[in-house]
Parts: sequence; C-alpha cells; structure tokens
Amino acid sequence: MEVLSSERCLAIEFSLAGRTGCYTQRTHADVSSAVWLLTKGGVMELTPNIASKLELDEVALIGCEHYTDGGARERRWADETQLGEVIGTDVVEKLGGCTPLLQFLGLICMDEGTPAAYVDALPFKLTSASFAVSESAVGNDVSSKPPAKAPRPVASSKAATAKAAVSKPHRAASQGRK
Repeated sequence: MEVLSSERCLAIEFSLAGRTGCYTQRTHADVSSAVWLLTKGGVMELTPNIASKLELDEVALIGCEHYTDGGARERRWADETQLGEVIGTDVVEKLGGCTPLLQFLGLICMDEGTPAAYVDALPFKLTSASFAVSESAVGNDVSSKPPAKAPRPVASSKAATAKAAVSKPHRAASQGRK
C-alpha cells in the first residue's frame, strides 16, 4: 500500500486455482472532485477517481474506472464467462452463481480504506449498504468481545516467517501510475 498525497495505491499478488493473480486499485480520497493529471507533455488529463483491475495469468477479468461526473468514460465490468472458466463452472454453481463469487473476491481484494461512496462503483457487486455498521454492533460492552487467545509456541523465527508467507497474500506497494 502506498499513499501519494490524496491517492491510495494497492497491489495484491496471489495464487487462485493454480493461476497467478494480481489485483490493483487506485483510489482518490476526495469523492466529489474531478482528478486531473499533468502529463509529461504538459497536457491535463482527466483520470478516474477510482480504478481497479483483477487479472489472472495476466488476463484482465474484472475492473472499473469511476469518475465523479460519471458519463461515457464510466466503466465497470466483469467477464463472468471467463471467470467461470478459470475458477470452474461447477465451483461457481456451488457458490450460487457469479455474483457471490464477485462479492467474495471483492471482500478479499478491495482496499479496506476505500471510501464508502466508491464501493458501488467497484466491479464486485457490493453496495455501500453492505458495509454499514450500527453503533450497537461496535459498542464498548466488554462481554461482546471474544476471549483473548494464548499465544501459540513457535519452533523458530524462520518457521514463523515461512508460515506467515504461506498463509497471507503478498501485498506490494505500487509506485504510482504506470
């Protein structure tokens, strides 16, 4: 994760169904203002307020480009046929179709710092209402907190590092726009 002024850049590399995956997301903090980039040629270029792309084996399957003013430049897409072929149509059917698969991928990949105003623009068929949390759900009642777990012994620091590397996806910081 890299934060450049008001832009958050996220890149996650992972493996899914034996394929190499990469999810990228660029999000601008101000959801109500257009975002302009001054190119090397001195031209102002309108850029998306949020842009995301999910690739498996370097094939783009899901993505979006959202601009504050919407319009013809607005894009949100998912190649559900290709996604079904990659994941397996039987798996997609067991999940209840492509919508639950997209929602699952969104919960895994989406930058947790994404402003709620952008959630509907992402290609995961999630809604900002999905992320609304009532104050009673996050109250200060100690009895609602799960009990603390005792730390598990680790044989060596190398074993702990290896376990962490296997169990967590790699999150790489983006170096800005490419």
